[in-house]
Amino acid sequence: INEELAIKFKEEAEQLQKKCISVACRGILLGLMRRDPQQLFEKNPLLSNPSGYKDVIKNPVWFDKIRDKVLEDKYPTLGSFTTDCKLLCTNALAYNPPGSIYWKCAKELFDVLTVMQRRANKWMTALKDSHAKAWRRATQHFSKSPTDTSNTKDSSEV
Repeated sequence: INEELAIKFKEEAEQLQKKCISVACRGILLGLMRRDPQQLFEKNPLLSNPSGYKDVIKNPVWFDKIRDKVLEDKYPTLGSFTTDCKLLCTNALAYNPPGSIYWKCAKELFDVLTVMQRRANKWMTALKDSHAKAWRRATQHFSKSPTDTSNTKDSSEV
């Protein structure tokens, strides 16, 4: 039965991890998009055909593209998600002149992303640890020997 429990624990842990990644990505993305009220980074920047953009930016990314990947659960890790978000910011910082509205917004997003990622990682670790602790308690319960009846009175002694 312990082997069956171990398999079940592993399956549940994997599902929990996937759900945590999904929730964390959605929460962080929402927080980032709220910090871009003018929707500067919502759409594909190539649609407006900015001068020299393709020469400077080799891998464009924007919030709609990231959102679609989040909603389709395409990010296997929180790190892969934050890599795309950081790329959005570094692209904007590289292309736009310092002090411009695009540059300032990208810098704020980049800075807050680090804090959000750290908090999400702490939250995910706490859930993972809680799940593991619950399973340890459950396996200890199932692996204990039958209750010792030596201290209980037999009905014939009454």
